[in-house]
Amino acid sequence: MGLLSVGLFLLFFAKGSNYKAFSVLGDASYSLYLSHGFVVMGYGVVCKTFNFSLPILFIAGVVTIFTSVVIGVLSYYFIERKIQFVINRKFIPSRKNSFI
Repeated sequence: MGLLSVGLFLLFFAKGSNYKAFSVLGDASYSLYLSHGFVVMGYGVVCKTFNFSLPILFIAGVVTIFTSVVIGVLSYYFIERKIQFVINRKFIPSRKNSFI
């Protein structure tokens, strides 16, 4: 797994490429961190409730990872960014009203 990570790093970042998907994942990383626990917990409950075969568990795991990323990115755009906007507007003074 470590070699795969190093290979992906070299493939995407060694050329100096600018990938928007990685930027979005980086911006949404805290939302991903907060939301992934709920999705993974749901996966665990479903897996314990039903006796699935190993291939089905693998497919469900991949779907769980994808779902976790989608929910994290959506919560970043629809919740976290709006909260940041409100906090910045309320507590950070605008430059129009400053004397500098």
